[in-house]
Amino acid sequence: MALDLANSFRYPLNDPDAKKKLALGGACFFPGILLLAIPFVVLGGYGISAMRKVIKGEEDELPEWELMADHFRFGLMALIIFIGYYAIPFVITVFTIGGSLISLLGTRAADGSTSVGIWFILGTILAGLVGLAIYFILPMAILNYATTDELGSGFALGNIFEKITSNLQPYAVVVLVNMAIGTVCSIPLNILSNLPLIGILGLFFGGVLWTYGMLVQAHVTGTFYRETFGSHVGASTNTTEGTGLEAERWKRDD
Repeated sequence: MALDLANSFRYPLNDPDAKKKLALGGACFFPGILLLAIPFVVLGGYGISAMRKVIKGEEDELPEWELMADHFRFGLMALIIFIGYYAIPFVITVFTIGGSLISLLGTRAADGSTSVGIWFILGTILAGLVGLAIYFILPMAILNYATTDELGSGFALGNIFEKITSNLQPYAVVVLVNMAIGTVCSIPLNILSNLPLIGILGLFFGGVLWTYGMLVQAHVTGTFYRETFGSHVGASTNTTEGTGLEAERWKRDD
């Protein structure tokens, strides 16, 4: 599969209301700090909604922000999947540090400090390797959930590993491209949000750019999935046949 990055970078701007929708994404950043990150969850769910539309071949319009309940649900489920996977290296770290402390308490000081160092190094290496593996498989776990709208699909490791290993090269390219996009779009956010006097405005404009990058990633990932596994997406209220909002808009257009 050949990535059409030019098309992916155009995708967030195809919508006639692109400016408004990107601005609403940027607006999620400031209140996200004050409201226990709830707007961030909604924003993440908005990205999943966009990815679902891309998988279905609906690339002319971004998701509607009015479908807030769906975006929140998608974002919350993705957050649960994220926490579920990254709990593994966290547990590894806790156990290795705990083991080192027990060893320290049960031995002489000199020997104990050496044992603590060994446990800490081994735990750090193991947790780091597991974290890297999770970073690699997490996009497919999110895709599995996004295309079925079932939380359990995000933890169906057999199916996830099968999809990755049978398409390892293009999937690895997608992961690396998305990592590069995320890094590039995060730099202005970090710079602008820390500038004196324009901190809040900088946070907003950086958030707009970050939202743009997220939608580019959604297009890259969704296109890969559609071209590799097909365009079927499980039922959700966030579909044209399932929302009165879209139906009303079509009626007005007619």
